[in-house]
Amino acid sequence: MDTRQERLLYTRSARARLQALPAEVRLHVETHMANLTLLIEGLAPEHLPQMLAHEDEGFVTAVPGARVRFVVAPAARALLVYRIETLPEREVAPAVHPQLGPE
Repeated sequence: MDTRQERLLYTRSARARLQALPAEVRLHVETHMANLTLLIEGLAPEHLPQMLAHEDEGFVTAVPGARVRFVVAPAARALLVYRIETLPEREVAPAVHPQLGPE
């Protein structure tokens, strides 16, 4: 199994929600989360809150059509997606961090 896939995990409900998304949105989510996994692998754990938008339960990011909520296990450099929500077409998805720019 690809190490990157081992570091990007989904809860059952998030995996089901991902599979229910339109193909284009699903591709955006999968690509974006794979890119975040690579970013997390290269960051020191103390820098995560500075680089990723966060909330009480973990982190949040968005792509056109979906918002993704996830947590990070810094020691394992693993990312667990626990919730995926669809966004209205007109709602603009925020970037991961203002310094990183839009995806």
